[in-house]
Amino acid sequence: MYTSTLVTLGLATLGSAAPTWSSLFGRQNTCVTGNAVYIISARGSTQAVGEGSLSSVSSLIKQALPGSVSVGLSYPATLDNYESSENTGVVNLKKAITSYVASCPNSKIVLLGYSQGGQVIGDALGGASFSSEAPLASTYTKNMVAAVSFASPAHVAGKSYNTGTSKGSGIYKRASTATLDGYASRLDDICDSNDLFCDGGSSLTPHTQVVSKYSSAGANFAIAKAKAAKV
Repeated sequence: MYTSTLVTLGLATLGSAAPTWSSLFGRQNTCVTGNAVYIISARGSTQAVGEGSLSSVSSLIKQALPGSVSVGLSYPATLDNYESSENTGVVNLKKAITSYVASCPNSKIVLLGYSQGGQVIGDALGGASFSSEAPLASTYTKNMVAAVSFASPAHVAGKSYNTGTSKGSGIYKRASTATLDGYASRLDDICDSNDLFCDGGSSLTPHTQVVSKYSSAGANFAIAKAKAAKV
């Protein structure tokens, strides 16, 4: 089982402070303009509340696009009750996006996700893996200029938006990509070969190193999309 395997291997043992909405909604009315983007980062399993390792990616984006703002998605990101945690992330991300677009209809949004957080992003856009939660309506996703997913367990092999060296699919391979495929031009789904979770491989190393390895590539993808997009 995914959760017990992660615990056994000790993928991450960072603090588990209770998540709050303040880190996200406290800055929800920060409308960005021009090429600046509002970045929502869905951290990986057991990473401390905030952006987790994705802060390295959001920092590069903010440096390149002055005026940009980044926040960490509030959700459990736990290994225990993984399915419930991930589904809560999907619900909360949908709420975060709809609320922000309602307040800032002309602002651009970038989504970042790592591991469980990557699955959260894919499920918010393409429909939930562990519930009947519907995908986010295009009324709100029109503001999303880029979504970068690092090592999602729901990774599907052979998609046009895949990058990295993986040729396989994740342990929670998405059953249907019909809706998610509609975001192909705005989606970067990064996974390396032999990753235990996104590639169905046998090594933890590609999984733990994927953000640091591809932080510049992921940031550059988002930056280019932000500069080209009109909302």
